[in-house]
Amino acid sequence: MDPRIQLLLWLALSLVAGLGASVAYRARGERYWHDDAAGTFVGDVALFVYYIGLPFVALIAGSLSLDLLGFGTEWFRTDHLAGFTLGEWLTSIAIALGALLLVGVVLTLNRRALDVPAARESILAVLRDTAYDEVHWALYRAPFVLLFADAFFGAVAGIVVVLGERFVRQAMTHAAFDRSRLLVTVLCTIVSAFLFVTTRNIWLMMAADLALRIGVNRALIATIAPQPHASSR
Repeated sequence: MDPRIQLLLWLALSLVAGLGASVAYRARGERYWHDDAAGTFVGDVALFVYYIGLPFVALIAGSLSLDLLGFGTEWFRTDHLAGFTLGEWLTSIAIALGALLLVGVVLTLNRRALDVPAARESILAVLRDTAYDEVHWALYRAPFVLLFADAFFGAVAGIVVVLGERFVRQAMTHAAFDRSRLLVTVLCTIVSAFLFVTTRNIWLMMAADLALRIGVNRALIATIAPQPHASSR
């Protein structure tokens, strides 16, 4: 089967699974997933299977390549580190730092973007969300990269699908609209897409994503008094 069709099927499976999870979340009620031990365990396992398990199965099934995920192409050559050469690492790090600096300048010049309620999260939750989202987004942009035969248009299409899915699932669960999370998600998806186009290095996508989440959340908390918040997943 054509790899493009295979990846579209994996994308469809992920979308259906995500919407199904939203139905289950709404049916059980928020308290079950966050206050009950069994609900917390089931929810955590389901999140791992959904965000990490699906892309991994697609990878070992041969539908998804390491390059499309952002893990490089060579892992067993002595002149490569985690899939990339030293020169590629240095160039990619410079690009990632430049992207983060640009986002920081834009937010500094537009302080109103930070005039939203903030929510405190543990560093472990931020680390988990970073890893889950970056692998999830890699799966979502992969079929479009192949369909368009262009990394840029594939990445843009991936952003549209990611944000569209987020809004639909939020509407299905009747979750409160969280402007701070939306701001972080939009910034992270844009930076992730940019780094995919320019570096194809998921390690740096995760690092930049983590830096953005921590930096923006701290700026929000410093600007607006923090409010209690339940997990959005």
